[in-house]
Amino acid sequence: MKVIVYNRLLSRVIHLKVCTKISFWWEPWLDGETLKSRFIRLYDLADNKMTTVADMNSLGLGVDGDAWK
Repeated sequence: MKVIVYNRLLSRVIHLKVCTKISFWWEPWLDGETLKSRFIRLYDLADNKMTTVADMNSLGLGVDGDAWK
């Protein structure tokens, strides 16, 4: 049981480190299309157009994040 918990924790750490380099708006997500081009109006309203996935997660916008409650 401890190995499973450790593996999940390690996976989370690795995932977060990788996300610090992934652009939220400029990475091709949806069928190779960027969120910037798919959701033009939201992109126009965004304060930080160079934000990363990790930045968005830290704002509570990740899965089960506080921003959605």
